[in-house]
Amino acid sequence: MVAKMRSKKNLKDLLKLDLKTIEAMAPNPFRLTRIDVVVSLQDPEYCKVNRAAMKANKSLYCKEDYAVLERLSKALKQHHSLGKARMKENQGKRTLNEKNTASSPSTGSTLASTSTTKTDIPELPENFKAIIASLKGFDVTFVMQRKLTKTDLEPNNSRLAMPEKQINEECKFLAQKDTEIMRILEARDGKGRLIGMKVGLIEPSGEVCHDQVLKKWNMTSASTYNLASSSWCDIARRNHLKKDHLLNIWCLNDVANKFYFLLHHVGFEPFEPCT
Repeated sequence: MVAKMRSKKNLKDLLKLDLKTIEAMAPNPFRLTRIDVVVSLQDPEYCKVNRAAMKANKSLYCKEDYAVLERLSKALKQHHSLGKARMKENQGKRTLNEKNTASSPSTGSTLASTSTTKTDIPELPENFKAIIASLKGFDVTFVMQRKLTKTDLEPNNSRLAMPEKQINEECKFLAQKDTEIMRILEARDGKGRLIGMKVGLIEPSGEVCHDQVLKKWNMTSASTYNLASSSWCDIARRNHLKKDHLLNIWCLNDVANKFYFLLHHVGFEPFEPCT
């Protein structure tokens, strides 16, 4: 193939060739590499080219190899379809929020980017709004007000519990039970342990960490979402969280569509040492 390519005068000649001609010059059928998969996940157009290459060279693969590539092709297509649907939904929400903000003389106690809720939404301090802006965050939604318990702060637990019954019913991320998200939160490994979903956390101090894992525990009486990590007790300690303290908990997406939780320590000025 290299010799055939060298016979072309320059790169412009190569770029004029169609996909089938390029494949015919190659000694082996098109095979996805790890970088192909990574780029395909991020770029829908590149994904289309790769999927077309698989389909065009179907006869060159053995039955088993093509079956694997076909499953991957369908997964990539579904991935981008879900991404487009989410982008369209988020754009619609932002447009609706902008209209609501423009038509209202005062935003009251709600954020412009916050979903409309049927519960009283507390005011989010300006410091946190600035952090959200730096993350290019959107879909900022109030989750719940949580009164910390002794078990929330015990080292053996290393988690912050969010009982399902206390979650704001307008919080789509948790209360409305998105099917894809629930599937991830309830998935288990080979030993039956919950795997969970990696999420970010904006601490009461304003520090942003990325090592948290959200898991859903389904129990007989009720279900609970747990924000867990080996660093949770350190987070509670450096933010001076104590039993019976109140946390206003929010969630949001960033520009890369990663989920974050935000903890506002009620009664304490943000980013100031608590006593």
